[in-house]
Amino acid sequence: MGRSKGPGPSYLPVLTLYHAVDDGLLAAIAATFPILSKIGGFGLDYGNIGLLTSLGLMVTVLFQVLAGRAGDRQDIRLMMTFGILMMGITSFLLTLSWDFISLLSIVLLVRLGASFYHPIGIGWISKKYEGEALD
Repeated sequence: MGRSKGPGPSYLPVLTLYHAVDDGLLAAIAATFPILSKIGGFGLDYGNIGLLTSLGLMVTVLFQVLAGRAGDRQDIRLMMTFGILMMGITSFLLTLSWDFISLLSIVLLVRLGASFYHPIGIGWISKKYEGEALD
């Protein structure tokens, strides 16, 4: 029968909240692209929206690998805190963006902060629980 390994509190509620913020923020940013395309100054056409999306995904994939490797050696609580703080600060900065380059830079920083949850959070869960307890 699957059981939780090791002593200590369960971080599942915190990881659940983190996951909701992480994925929710990324979805909310993508949902604003049609609105931003109507606002002057951003120059968002289909090509630029594709650039924002694809470069964001590339940053996420690259930094998820790096965060996952670092998560095996570092304190995961510190790394997860850094990731969520980075997402919070950069999502505030997103409201201050004024053109496509600032928008692109800030979106890439948001994606960098969002890169921490999946490899570290899911890694912790899979190490903490085994068997049926993993579900």
